[in-house]
Amino acid sequence: MANLKILKVIHGFPPDFMAGSEVYSATLVKELSLRGHNVFVFTRIENEFLKPYALYDEVIKYKKCNPIHIRRINKPKDYLYRDKFLDTNIEQAFLEYINEVKPDIVHFGHLSHLSINLISIAKSLGKKVVFTLHDFWLFCVKGQLINQDNEICLKPSVQNCQKCSPYKPEIKEVEQIFKAMDKVREQIDIFISPSHTVRDFFIQQGIPESKIIYQKYGFDKQAIKYKKRIFRKNSKIRFGFMGRIIPTKGISVLLNAFRDLPNDDLYIYGSVAKSQMRFLELQKNVKFMGSYDNSEVDKILDFIDILIVPSVWLENSPLVIQEAFLSGVIVITSNIGGMKELVGNNDGFLFEVGDSNDLVKVIKKIKQDCRILNKIKDNRDKVDSKQKDVNKIVSIYHSLIKGENISNLPTSLKRITIDTNPDTCNYQCKMCDTHSIYNAHFRKCRPDMPLDILNKTLNQSKSMGVSEIIPTTMGEPTLYKYFDRIVDFCLHNDIKLNLTTNGSQLFNKKYNQTYIQNRLLPALSDIKISFNSLDSAVNEEIMRNTNTKKILDKIQKLCYLRDTFYPKVSITLQMTFMKSNMESIKPLIKYAIKHKINRIKGHQLWITHKELENEAIYKDKKYIDLWNKLIMSLESYRKKIKLENFYLLESSGITKGECPFLGKELWINYKGDIAVCCAPDKERKKLGDFGNINQVNLSQVLNSAQYIELLQNYTHKEVCQKCLMRK
Repeated sequence: MANLKILKVIHGFPPDFMAGSEVYSATLVKELSLRGHNVFVFTRIENEFLKPYALYDEVIKYKKCNPIHIRRINKPKDYLYRDKFLDTNIEQAFLEYINEVKPDIVHFGHLSHLSINLISIAKSLGKKVVFTLHDFWLFCVKGQLINQDNEICLKPSVQNCQKCSPYKPEIKEVEQIFKAMDKVREQIDIFISPSHTVRDFFIQQGIPESKIIYQKYGFDKQAIKYKKRIFRKNSKIRFGFMGRIIPTKGISVLLNAFRDLPNDDLYIYGSVAKSQMRFLELQKNVKFMGSYDNSEVDKILDFIDILIVPSVWLENSPLVIQEAFLSGVIVITSNIGGMKELVGNNDGFLFEVGDSNDLVKVIKKIKQDCRILNKIKDNRDKVDSKQKDVNKIVSIYHSLIKGENISNLPTSLKRITIDTNPDTCNYQCKMCDTHSIYNAHFRKCRPDMPLDILNKTLNQSKSMGVSEIIPTTMGEPTLYKYFDRIVDFCLHNDIKLNLTTNGSQLFNKKYNQTYIQNRLLPALSDIKISFNSLDSAVNEEIMRNTNTKKILDKIQKLCYLRDTFYPKVSITLQMTFMKSNMESIKPLIKYAIKHKINRIKGHQLWITHKELENEAIYKDKKYIDLWNKLIMSLESYRKKIKLENFYLLESSGITKGECPFLGKELWINYKGDIAVCCAPDKERKKLGDFGNINQVNLSQVLNSAQYIELLQNYTHKEVCQKCLMRK
């Protein structure tokens, strides 16, 4: 896709303003410029020593990216109610800048202290307008849906807002702003909301669902170092608060709680007026650490153990919670809004909003036995990368410019499967389309993926913000010459390895226990070991060349290492459902539960050779009935283990649900050819030619007319109608 000229408009920008919306905007424009786009920023400063409405231009240069051009306009803070929303001086300055820049698209972040008419100006010049919602400001003068009594207000009105405003405006002034806001909301082409809380509120207020997209904030995930914390029963805990020290951030709730916790230390990071500082110093266990720069976030999070976010307003999608997730810091937060969205079951701790006593209860529960903190899961995967965020935003830009329907945009990729060595395997599993015993004339004709194509695929995967890499699922990936390169890439780029293996190479000379403990397990999200029966005769008839007893020993060793060192790694047994191993399913489930295996994943047999016709359960009415009886008998086991694709079959065979791959995953073969699903090679080629990674990038594939057409119409494709993976 062509590079764009983008104008970003925000009411403040680092280093002058460092709240969440400003910090996010800086991350966004830098990543856009790294992609080759030409980025311009229009923003304000507040400096009473400078001439009002004076303009200041700055160019920020980073390595390997286009310069970012910033125009700042000075607007001192002493002004009237109307000036917060409408300002002809700022409008004139913006008009001159937009005519100078001639952007392809204008992306607004906030207009408080600027002028809401900037949107009308952009639209009058024929520009498409995107608006990222950082709060509720387009409906609420304070932006936080908090009234004068510090209560949540979900029904903004002229009367309510007139009473609430600190400017004490006349009713007519408020009515004028309400009408202007109505017009502005209509003119915006697309809203982006980082939380369901904000999105749902805007929809309730009449914004069409089709105009507002849920899209999480993106983060520079490499900027914050993860630290695995191990807590003992009586560990000394450092509690922290990070952010603006204002009433709506719940600072009084926090201080009241720690008056009842004199033996626990609270470290407060944030700016506060000198007149208020003495109140923070009244408590000996509360330490005011002063304001901080965004570059210090990693250092602060490394110091504290638990972050408390006690806001009394709904919050959108607090950056600081997600930064804590990236660092391994545990979060205690209010049970409302975007805070509750982020911190759910086993993600941290919630307390009743505004209730310092309930906060004390949560902290005391933790202090009774701090080992409870070890059960909080690793939340890094809940945080989107800046690459993933920008991929979606650029797709929105291009679609708006082309006049395309935004609802047709593909979702961001979650994983990439790399067919590194499909013709290299040490087994002859009878259901394999390549290495099967029924493929008598097999000879290796597909070479292993060369290093340059592997590196190109890995780097593009990183730029797309994928969360998982899957090496070949056709051959045996641990036999691939550069398998450790993939492991190393995952370890250094916060991308997880999702490995499917026959298990034969585990605990051998190359991939010994030390390697598995120190390299493989830390890289893994999930390891799927292909295994079809505890009965050696059955298993070895299906998977020729395997040794069932040896593989079971390796599985148990792996489970021990996982349980001891990396309990969050998932272990899966993967099987193909056939007539010959139906009776093996229940014993295998019991074995898996005994050894704390997380999941058994199965799939119905692809008939890749005529000799397999008689093995397909879904082709035989008698076996469909037997299968369904088996599935019904497994309900009690589902509480103890995840059983994936264990579904009832209809008499007509497989029930067709949604595609589990489109919009989520792409496949790259040894030559760099790009495919869209896991069907046998002959079948998936029928879905179209999506290019080669040497000529096109993955983002171009996702946004191509061919791919979008497939997303919309795959249910009519013959390949998809026959697919066994649609649940």
